[in-house]
Amino acid sequence: MDRDIVEKFCGICNWTYQAWCMHKFLYDENPKVKSLMQSKHNGFFSRLSDITQEYSLHQIAKLHDPAMQRGKTNLTLEYILENGGWTQDIRDQLEAVKVQLDEFGKNLNAARNKVLSHIDLNSVLEDQIHSAFPQGADDEYFENLQEFVNIIHENTVGGIFPFDDLAKADAQLLAMELSIPRIVH
Repeated sequence: MDRDIVEKFCGICNWTYQAWCMHKFLYDENPKVKSLMQSKHNGFFSRLSDITQEYSLHQIAKLHDPAMQRGKTNLTLEYILENGGWTQDIRDQLEAVKVQLDEFGKNLNAARNKVLSHIDLNSVLEDQIHSAFPQGADDEYFENLQEFVNIIHENTVGGIFPFDDLAKADAQLLAMELSIPRIVH
């Protein structure tokens, strides 16, 4: 597989991880989220929560697109698996991880098709929720995605490709700063 393609794909996966971290650690894992959402800026933070959640879910869903669609090539998990020229041992490892990734990805299909990529009229009118997954399944997803990325990077470029945890730290720091009451003189 072309090194540039692997580097681009790893970068896309890293960006997806960062988008997920921003939402997770600013909202889901923020012990002060309740006070943040009840502050005078609750409208802003509520919209930001929706935006970061939808964006990160959409980024994940795109990784699960077919490699070929309407005559166009998509840089996806399937593309990497099918076009990597991997040895059978590496292919078996990637397939095993991809099965786990796809299990989580299936949870997002309805949301992608109804509200993330399209605006399905019935979904809007019925205010339906289209995506749900067990608590912690997203953490497991990104552990598996990291493993997939590390395998392809190690076997193409050399060395692992760790995801950028600065996004996690940035979101945690912002959450902490937003929850500290400010004294105005």
